[in-house]
Amino acid sequence: MSEKPTYEELEKRIQKLEQVESEHKRTEKALRQSEERYRGVVEDQTEIISRFYPDHTHTFVNDVYCRFFGKLKEELIGKKWFPNVYPDDVEMIKAKLMTMSPSNPVMIIENRVFSGKGDVHWMQFVNRGFYDHTGNLLEIQAVGRDITELKQAEKELLEGEERYKSFFKNNHSIMLLIDPENADIVDANPAAISYYGWSHEDLTGKKITDINILTKEKVFQEMERAKKEQRQHFYFRHRLSNGEIRDVEVYSGPITIHNKNFLFSIIFDTTDRELAQSALIESERELKIKAKDLEELNAALKVLLNKRQEDKEELEEGILSNVRTLIEPYIVKLKRSKLPQSQKTLLNILESNLNEIVSPFTRKLSSKYLNLTPTQIQVANLVKQGKTNKDISEILHVAGRTIAFHRENIRKKLNLTNKKTNLKTYLMSID
Repeated sequence: MSEKPTYEELEKRIQKLEQVESEHKRTEKALRQSEERYRGVVEDQTEIISRFYPDHTHTFVNDVYCRFFGKLKEELIGKKWFPNVYPDDVEMIKAKLMTMSPSNPVMIIENRVFSGKGDVHWMQFVNRGFYDHTGNLLEIQAVGRDITELKQAEKELLEGEERYKSFFKNNHSIMLLIDPENADIVDANPAAISYYGWSHEDLTGKKITDINILTKEKVFQEMERAKKEQRQHFYFRHRLSNGEIRDVEVYSGPITIHNKNFLFSIIFDTTDRELAQSALIESERELKIKAKDLEELNAALKVLLNKRQEDKEELEEGILSNVRTLIEPYIVKLKRSKLPQSQKTLLNILESNLNEIVSPFTRKLSSKYLNLTPTQIQVANLVKQGKTNKDISEILHVAGRTIAFHRENIRKKLNLTNKKTNLKTYLMSID
């Protein structure tokens, strides 16, 4: 039989539980802080950002999203994104989202939406799926930006050179004209001059490979990936005149000017978006790690709490057993001796107070011993301690046949009648 824990041992276990609980609270605080950082990063972006379940129900939208669509967050959270999308594009979006997987979690989709003013805008959404360890899709995050100008540019390119020249010079987007044969930069609009920091003469004297810091191998890899994904835009890294490196997204399409073929490119700076995306992914990773730590802490805390309860019950039963074994027999003998009335009074008070102390433990035992009466619980406890009928009759001041009667009733209530099961062995097995 294992040794009963002392109060000092229980106190140490309680202190350990308090340490675990404190760690639990610190982990919860870290989770909240990580979530706040994530929200802060998202709200600071200029792009519209939303998150939604696989059934297309919004779980989050940032302030830019709300302003663009002219709605409050309360009107969007918990609702589908369908009403904001041009009807002809809904099924196309659903179909493309279904092709995402844990090994290919990013899907870029261009589609039309209705702004809050009712205007139709072209948007490009970078959709990223988040999966659990079994590969089940948990949520999709969509980061979108308005590419209506780009679509307008494509339209303008098809309508003639003169309109192209006007559009090229007066557009606020960064635009380059490239000779595909030797990768020379043939022309650059004012927005490009301002962005790259070189004069028109210096910039048009360079090749596109001069400002692209990626190796030719990586450039071709990106172009092959774009072809496989059926997109006309590419992700590169460009160097500015001051040496700064920026992430860019390049849209290129063919154009014929004076019967010569060129590539018309529109460049978008995506550095801030890439940083935000990296921060979001890191935040997601931290949240998963801390959530797992929290689950493990909860499991450990539950085990310790159960052990603490078991130790407490074991200690209470030990106290009750020791009182019955080591104290009550002497009280019985003292009551049988010829004591003065004053001492008998003190002895009765002592017995009453002792019963008051152990009564909570006795009530707990009664739940284990089903529907036994208080006297039957006393008899059962003494039987469990190995007392004979004679010992019990002396302790409880009753006849031996009364104890035998109680034992028989105990066996009936425990469904042991006509069975060869030893009562003491059965009672010990209940504990």
